[in-house]
Amino acid sequence: MNSNCELIHRERVMGLQFSRSGNQLATYGPTMTTLWDVSTKRPSETFSNTPNTTVLALAFAKDDCAIFMFSDDYVLRKVILDGSAQNCETIDLGAHRETASHWVNPSCATFDHQTNFLAVGFRGDPIEVWDIQSFDCVERLGGLSYPQSDVLQLCWCPQPDRLIVRQGNGCLRILDLLRHAPIATCIDTVSVMSYNATSEFLVTGDMAGTVTVRRIHDLALLYHARGSESSILALSVAPGGGKVYGIQSSKCIVWEPSLLATMASHQRGQVPFSSGYLSQGPQLTQDDSFVTALATCERSSAYCAGYANGQIRVIFRDGTGSFLDLPTRVRIERLLWSPDEQYLAIVDLGARVFIMSMDHERYRSNQLTPIRLQSCVEQILFQRTSQALLVVTKDDMLTWDLGTGNMKASHHSLGSHSRWINHPTKDGLILGMGPDNVLIYQWHNHLTVSSISLDNSMSYLTFGLGLLDYVKTEPSSMTLHPTSATCQVKRVLSSPDASMLLLVTTRQTKESISGSQFLQIPMRELNDKIALSHGVVCPFPLIESLSDIIAMPLGFLSQESSEGAMVQVPGNRLIFLNKENWICSTWIDSSNEEHPVQRHIFLPDDWLAAGDMSLIQFRSDRIYIPRSEHIVIIRNALDVSY
Repeated sequence: MNSNCELIHRERVMGLQFSRSGNQLATYGPTMTTLWDVSTKRPSETFSNTPNTTVLALAFAKDDCAIFMFSDDYVLRKVILDGSAQNCETIDLGAHRETASHWVNPSCATFDHQTNFLAVGFRGDPIEVWDIQSFDCVERLGGLSYPQSDVLQLCWCPQPDRLIVRQGNGCLRILDLLRHAPIATCIDTVSVMSYNATSEFLVTGDMAGTVTVRRIHDLALLYHARGSESSILALSVAPGGGKVYGIQSSKCIVWEPSLLATMASHQRGQVPFSSGYLSQGPQLTQDDSFVTALATCERSSAYCAGYANGQIRVIFRDGTGSFLDLPTRVRIERLLWSPDEQYLAIVDLGARVFIMSMDHERYRSNQLTPIRLQSCVEQILFQRTSQALLVVTKDDMLTWDLGTGNMKASHHSLGSHSRWINHPTKDGLILGMGPDNVLIYQWHNHLTVSSISLDNSMSYLTFGLGLLDYVKTEPSSMTLHPTSATCQVKRVLSSPDASMLLLVTTRQTKESISGSQFLQIPMRELNDKIALSHGVVCPFPLIESLSDIIAMPLGFLSQESSEGAMVQVPGNRLIFLNKENWICSTWIDSSNEEHPVQRHIFLPDDWLAAGDMSLIQFRSDRIYIPRSEHIVIIRNALDVSY
C-alpha cells in the first residue's frame, strides 16, 4: 500500500485490525465495519454494527475465514467472510453467565493470539475468560478473592495462560489463569499499554508523556524516557520489536530504545535496536540510573553496583570508584566477586556473561572473552578456590575454568526452582538443592557424586499454620492442600562451622496463598546419605518463634567476625531483617533451641521501598542497602544492640 493511499470509511474510524495474512484490513466505526482488500485498496465486504454499542475487541480467525467482534452489550458476533452479508452468528454471552442477575457492562476485552479465547474485564468486577468455540465461561478471576480496581485494558501474554491487566489506578498486574493468582504487580500511573505478541517486553505510556518498557514476565523496569508534557494517547510496537510508535497530540513519535538491544533473546533474526531518536520533537532522556545488581566482598570493603542502563561501577578497596567500559547498555542482572576478589562476574539482560580480572592497586580491569547463553541466567557461583565460575540456567549449567578458559556444559534436572552452592567442606564439589532432590557434582567435569531425595513433608504443618496469617476469607471457605503446593528454593546458606544448611523456600498453593519457610539440614545427616549414595534427607523447620519474625535472612556472621561481638553461644550467628524493619541477629544450631534475638539497626520504610529488598547484603560488620542510584553502607552495624 503506497504511503499516499487513502481508504474512505465514510464515518469516524474507532479502530482497525489487519488480518493474519496481512491481505485484509478491517475498519470499524459507530455504525458499520468495512473489510478492505489491501492489494486493490477496495472494500470487499461491509456489514452493520449494532446501534449504540462500542466494539471492545476485534480479531480474525486463524485462517482469516471469519472475523470476531465483541461489544459492550456483552454480545459476541462472528461474521463468516464468504461474501454473504447475512452469514453472521450472534451469541449473547450475558445469557450464559451463572450470575446473570449481576449485570455490569464490560469495560474492555481482548482475544488471545490464536482466537480461541476471549478475556473480558469490568469495572470493579471479576475478569472472565470465554471459550469462543463452546461459548462457555472457563475462568473467572477477581471478585472477593482478588478484586480488580476498574479493569480498563487487557492483553494476553505470549504464554497462553497469562493476562496483563491495566487497572483504573494505573497499576499493572500479571494474572496466572492456571493458578488463579497475580504473579507480578507494578505500582505505576499507566494510561495505555502495548506489546508485540512475539517479544518479551511490555511498553506503557502515561498522561505525563513518559514511555516505559518493562520485562513482560515479571514487569521489571528496563527503560523509561520522558517526552513532551502531552499525554501518550496510543502505543504500538513494530512487528520485529525494533521500534515503538506513540501518538502524542497530533504527532506520531518513534522510539528506538538502545537498552532493548537484546530483549528478544529467543529471536535470533531480530535486528538490534539503534540509539537514534527518529522523529521531530523534544529529545528524550533516559532515567535508568537505579541499582539492579550488587556484589560485595567478604574480606575487604570493595563492592560493585550494576544499573538498569547497563553501567557498572566498581568501588575498590581504598574507596576509589571507577566505571567499567563494557558494551552492555542493557540492565545488569547479576554481579559476583570471586572469593579472592581478583575476578568480577557480570550478567546482563541479554544473557551475556562477562568476567573481569581486577587490579585493586592500579584500579584496572581486563576482560576475559565473554559468552552468551541461549536462555536466562538464573545463578552464578565462583568456586571457593576462585579457579572457576558456574553459570546456571533453568535446565543447563556451564563451568568456566578461569585459568585455561575451558568450558564444560551439561544438563541438570533440578529445574528453575533450585539453588547451587559450594560444598561446605569439599572444594571440588558443588551442591544443588531443588524442591525434591539434592545433587552433588564435581566442579571440573559435572560428574554426579550423589543424588539424594529431599523430603520436606515434615514442614507442611508449620507451613499450614503460617498460611493462616495470609487468609483473608472465612476459614470455612478455605481448604489447604499442601501436597498441591509448588515449592521453590530461594536461597541456601551454609553455616560458618559447616554444621548445617539453612534453606529459604516458598510454597504456592492453587489458591495463591504463599509463605516463606526456613528449613535446616544437618550436614552430618547429609554426608551420611552421600556416603551411601542413596537415601532421603529430611529437613526440619526453624523454631517457630524465630521463623515467625524473619522477613529476609541476610547471612551468617563469620566465626572470625563474631568473636567478641557478643557473649559466645554454641552455634552460628544468623543476621536477618525482621518484619518490623530491624536488622537483627541470633544464634541457631542443629538443636533448634530458642536463643535471644538482638535488634541492631532500624531501616525506615522509604529505604526498603526505594529498591529491591533482595539486594540488601551483609558482609562482616557492614550492611549494604541500595537506594535508587546510591548504595547506603552502615558500618559497625552490630556494635549496638537492643
